[in-house]
Amino acid sequence: MKDPNQNLENSVASKNIDNLYQEIENLNKVNSELNEKIKNLELLVQLNYNLNHTLEKTEILNSVKDFFSTYFYIDEYSLMLKTDSEDKLELVSSLGLQKPNIWAPITRKKSVLNRAFHQNEIVYVPDIASTNPEIIKELGCKQCGSLLTIPLLPEPGRIIGLLNLHRSGKNAFPEQEIEQLKLISHQISQVIDRTILFQNYQELAYSDGLTGVFNRRYFDQRFSREILRARRYSRKLSILMVDIDHFKNFNDTFGHLMGDEVLKVVAKNLEKKLRRADIVCRYGGEEFVIILPEINCNHASIVAEKLRSSIDAFRYKDNNNHEHHITISIGVACFPDHGPDIEGIMESADQALYEAKKCGRNLVRIAC
Repeated sequence: MKDPNQNLENSVASKNIDNLYQEIENLNKVNSELNEKIKNLELLVQLNYNLNHTLEKTEILNSVKDFFSTYFYIDEYSLMLKTDSEDKLELVSSLGLQKPNIWAPITRKKSVLNRAFHQNEIVYVPDIASTNPEIIKELGCKQCGSLLTIPLLPEPGRIIGLLNLHRSGKNAFPEQEIEQLKLISHQISQVIDRTILFQNYQELAYSDGLTGVFNRRYFDQRFSREILRARRYSRKLSILMVDIDHFKNFNDTFGHLMGDEVLKVVAKNLEKKLRRADIVCRYGGEEFVIILPEINCNHASIVAEKLRSSIDAFRYKDNNNHEHHITISIGVACFPDHGPDIEGIMESADQALYEAKKCGRNLVRIAC
């Protein structure tokens, strides 16, 4: 006959073992959660390190892109920011897109961008191929795989853009990773928001009060950086020295208010004809200077001629509806062809401008 006490002891031991296994399972679960949190914190620390060494917008955007390409497997990546327009976003950074659209409309109600932007919510499409292709048309990504679109919200209810991540496989973003990316995107949005704010203040300090283009102070700093970049990466860099022809006579004849309007018109027309990467600055008086990054001298002369002919074809109308014909002269110089440093390039461009004016004005001349 079995001892009842022995049975009780066995039952207690079995229960203790079950409890022990349960405790071990609970500890493993807690440990797994802690490891995940540590991993998230390490990523956030790395991201924070990458983003907080500068307030230069381009460098911030490049750091964000590098972060995702390094720490996440992403086939296609794009970051879009809010513009002054209420119906479109601007693509400011991308990776892997075959045909990226610079401007992405957010007016189509059924699109991913519209939903994410206007409802301030993450949109996950686990299988693009099985959905209406129109919902991702604006993104320029492949028509297969998985897409995750995350709103950039520096604070609740205030959106500044969207982060789009694409993978070639179906159901490629697990729930745990989506939560992780949500945390990361919040930190990114705060840094970008701060950078945009800083840039806006900076542009106010560096803007010419009359024409709205950059001023001489900004040119001196920016041109110095562009020279260093061109030298470091062995790239070309050109500048255009622009002078409004007979401006003093125009001022003396029609008054300074009319002269101010002409300066505004010329500045606006110059900006309209240039790339986003080009920089127009008011150098002083009736002179403007234009920085053309990664443009050689031959290409720069073509740009200069386009600007000259555009102003030549334009007719400025005053308040009395009288037409005025404005022309400009332009001197072109290129780094390193026409000088090894800022002083050399500026002197070459100024000499080329002098030649254009001496030869009759309304001309483009390239430095010798």
